[in-house]
Amino acid sequence: MKAAFLMMLKGLPHGKMPTQQNSEGFKLKVSWRSNKKLKPIVILERLKRSSIIDSEGRVSYNGFEKFELDSVLFSMIDFHKEYSHHTSRSFYSLALDFWIVSGSTTAEQFMQCMNKQVVEYGKKPELEYIAVTSISLIGGFPIERIKLSGSTVQCFPKGLPKKYRTRIAFDSRWKEMGSPMPEHYCPVVIRFKSKSAMDGMEFALAELDYVRGVFSLILNSSYKAPLGGGNGSRLPINSVMLGGMHTLHNQKGKLASGGVYWFESEYTEVDSLYINESKRAHAIDFFNQIHSRIYLHKDGHVLKEAIVRFVRAFDGKDKNFALQKIWAALETLMAPGENNTDLVVKRCSFMFGDRAYHHQVLEHLKDYRNRSVHTGRSIENPNDYCYQAQNFFRQAVIFHASNAEFFSSLRESNEFLDLSDSIQELERKKLLIEKAIIFLTPPNEAT
Repeated sequence: MKAAFLMMLKGLPHGKMPTQQNSEGFKLKVSWRSNKKLKPIVILERLKRSSIIDSEGRVSYNGFEKFELDSVLFSMIDFHKEYSHHTSRSFYSLALDFWIVSGSTTAEQFMQCMNKQVVEYGKKPELEYIAVTSISLIGGFPIERIKLSGSTVQCFPKGLPKKYRTRIAFDSRWKEMGSPMPEHYCPVVIRFKSKSAMDGMEFALAELDYVRGVFSLILNSSYKAPLGGGNGSRLPINSVMLGGMHTLHNQKGKLASGGVYWFESEYTEVDSLYINESKRAHAIDFFNQIHSRIYLHKDGHVLKEAIVRFVRAFDGKDKNFALQKIWAALETLMAPGENNTDLVVKRCSFMFGDRAYHHQVLEHLKDYRNRSVHTGRSIENPNDYCYQAQNFFRQAVIFHASNAEFFSSLRESNEFLDLSDSIQELERKKLLIEKAIIFLTPPNEAT
């Protein structure tokens, strides 16, 4: 997803989460990355040497080296995911200038300047916004109005309300292939609150993609063979795609982002999906069950983020890239923070009855993914592999969501999946655990 700034295109990446707090109790959401080999002071000192402070205290920089130094230092900083790239860059620029003008000399002082910007930003009031886009699903989502914890997603199968048609002001600037909102797509609005338009749109699209992702788990084809191996094989895996243009409005429908609209960088206008009443009813059931269980899960935010990554992975035409992204989403659920692909294989195969077979399918996916990443050796269009990975991701979501109240966390549920699949071994382990409990129980508490 990209934003268009008066014909200038800017990507909008974001970072991770913090743990610090200041004396006021405000959670600091910016920190240095944990890699101890990174030495930000080396970059800061070079930036200071290239800086000039004028008589009014304004900072400027000599030469083009500033651009390289900025890119290196900025990448060393962990920003909370709620901050858009635009907001993060604003924090960075203001903090850097203040650090130089104040005569500071350490990386810790720079981070204090950063978090001062975060605290000031946190004092801003939240405004109500409405994001407007569309989806390639006739009649819209099976549930017309979906209330999430921080937003409301609503489809308008009879057409976009007139007050939001102010978005046509951007049509003259639309240069992408296909329509910004195809007539056969269903308009969708996302209502939410945010401190800024940039942060808000990222949040809104993530909320929409979560809903789209859960429905895609049930609406995406389990397998779709390309006709003749031609263009069909290049179409995205997802059946429900986003429209090309996303716009931001206030409650009265007026554009709320100045000269900015957002668009999909790999936008492909596809045929809209039709689903009959029976399938709609099944999809409603599936969504309600999965969403309600994720809401109850202690690590529900991890499941939600993984679903967003899943649906965005399968929006792309490049199936090799899609496979890398869906595998990363699977790792988020099955081995979070463990960097161990063997655990992904072991835990995923444990969820199936025919474990030996599914273990082999997972090994083949893991091997292909690693070979593709590390040696560049890949086939032209691994369509089949993407559908196989989708099957495992779907099962992982169902497993973790359905056990939301039994296991205390993702970690505990994954430890369960690490158990042996031998009944004999489990019986022996059970006996040993029972013996350990007896051994550790004080005599006066023994029954």
